[in-house]
Amino acid sequence: MRVRARHAVVAIAAVIIGAVIVSVSRQWSSNQLPSGRPDTALDEADATRRESGFASSRDIDLPTNASVARGGRDSPPKPWTARYQESEDYFAFAEAAGRAAVAGDVRAQYVLSQVLLECYVEVGLTVAMGKGSIAENVEARLAAAPGYREQDRVRVRREVQRCEGFFDGHPLASLSLPAEAQTHEYWFEKAVAAGDPQAVMDRAAKAVAQYGADDAESKSALFAEVFGDVRIAVASREPAALAKVGWMYTSPTVARDSVFQGPAWLMAACQLGYDCSAPNPELGRACLDAGTCIAGLTLADVFQRDLGARQFAKVYAASQDIVFKVNEGDWEGLRQYLEMNL
Repeated sequence: MRVRARHAVVAIAAVIIGAVIVSVSRQWSSNQLPSGRPDTALDEADATRRESGFASSRDIDLPTNASVARGGRDSPPKPWTARYQESEDYFAFAEAAGRAAVAGDVRAQYVLSQVLLECYVEVGLTVAMGKGSIAENVEARLAAAPGYREQDRVRVRREVQRCEGFFDGHPLASLSLPAEAQTHEYWFEKAVAAGDPQAVMDRAAKAVAQYGADDAESKSALFAEVFGDVRIAVASREPAALAKVGWMYTSPTVARDSVFQGPAWLMAACQLGYDCSAPNPELGRACLDAGTCIAGLTLADVFQRDLGARQFAKVYAASQDIVFKVNEGDWEGLRQYLEMNL
């Protein structure tokens, strides 16, 4: 029986990025790697509450009128992921991504699922304070988390500001979509069904995070599902998808040797074009928003510092071999770097 797992980006951040090997699970702003979001537990609970009423993307007919399709065919000035990372207005971004998603742009479907989840988590956590204005609710939320560092407080304020439009409406309202097609789950499932490599890696990470059974049949099913998703990501040769492979393999729950496999895949992703510098929002959003990222610091620098000379040399050599085998399409040769602890 195939193991099913629904998408929750925030939960993945807690379980996977938070499980990065101890020596490198710190913050960029202090010359260290990022940890999970401080309010992850609340985020996960909020995301779980919103998962009721989930509908399969196959059950809904989307509008195909010319104006919607025309909006989706407009070539974006930058890839959707970059536009998402750079956006300061997630509502407007989601409107644009929504038009492209309806028109069939798979990556737009994936990033749309991301921004919908992120902003409705932020809205839910903020409104739950019940203080009146958005600003008052944000400050009440921060007051309820005395363990936040200043850069975490800056991040929360900035994220709420980016999501401000979501407090008053839905970015897909003008597209005449059924209610089910306005959820992050719907668009995530569409992206997974179309084989988006980042989406399938998120599914794999979520499946691993939810796994709790010990029987051989369940382990075998999980292994087949996760390994299949990893193969899709590797075959895509997309640096960001390969970085997700690396993050997943930093978890001892997944990897046979997480201190070796995770860093090796991450460094391979860096060599293939993934932005491994501190200001990359996927790595250091907190330090980026607070303006505390250390200039020039990269993931390789942190690994070199924290793994020790011998282990770093081993990881670096493996990363070069991974790059070669990825480019050659040598799946069998890559399996030695993908052994799982399942």
